[in-house]
Amino acid sequence: MSSIGTLRAEILIIPGSEWDALLTKPLEDVRRLLSKVRALLIEYLGLLPVSIPTLCPSITFLAIHATTDDSGYSILAPLALPSLSTLQLLIGSDECLEWVGKWDIPSLRYLELATISEKLGLSLSNFLRNVGQELVSLQLSDAFNPIAFFGDIWLTLPRVRYFGSTMIDSIPPQPPPNHPLQVFSNREHGSYSSWRDDLKEIVNEWTKIQCVSDTHVWDRVAKEFRYIQENYVTPLSSHHCEGRQICEQCVHSLYFTCEKRGVRYEDEYGRTWAEYKGGLHGIDD
Repeated sequence: MSSIGTLRAEILIIPGSEWDALLTKPLEDVRRLLSKVRALLIEYLGLLPVSIPTLCPSITFLAIHATTDDSGYSILAPLALPSLSTLQLLIGSDECLEWVGKWDIPSLRYLELATISEKLGLSLSNFLRNVGQELVSLQLSDAFNPIAFFGDIWLTLPRVRYFGSTMIDSIPPQPPPNHPLQVFSNREHGSYSSWRDDLKEIVNEWTKIQCVSDTHVWDRVAKEFRYIQENYVTPLSSHHCEGRQICEQCVHSLYFTCEKRGVRYEDEYGRTWAEYKGGLHGIDD
């Protein structure tokens, strides 16, 4: 069979069905085809073919969407991806997470993990113990349950500067004085008043925090947010979160807590309230 050439693209997105077709080709041809790929997104329903990432040995960015609850990962050999610095995982199985935790990925620095598995628990802490020592950025999302940590999370993540999470089951103690943590990112898109209360506790107690990044967008909360500021609506009204994806009163309460502590408070696009107003040219008119 003649060669299938070489892709010039460095970024590649291929759904699972296309991978199945590609892997019917001779592996040397496929490896040649993908030799220049540096960023790879794999969307796969079912057990992830272990050969896929190894066909791109120089990738620095890998995103895997493997959302089925497949129990076959325990039999797969771990991968070795020495150049991988950024990993995004959307998984439906704790076995998949345990498998990835065995990979040889010494250059990994940026990790984003989202799970739709109802069984995830201790496997998350085991996973972080395996990959967390060199991470500088970690973002965690759990679709079903508050995230639970076991043991000292800051010993597990000694170099993390950017930490993001959906709801946490029990807030860990603040990082030690020599820890580099600077940014906490709220990954929770629902309105849960108890969680933003927890975020206020984090702002007050984690003295290392210099910035809080939230999930709201100033454009969508500006009218009521400005009304709350002008009329100083406090304390929070009863049932203030009901029927809302983002509660403006909760946002303002967290904003006010950050203001008192001198902590930067950003929306989803990285803008403070003052920066947003300045960019609108006339919001106060």
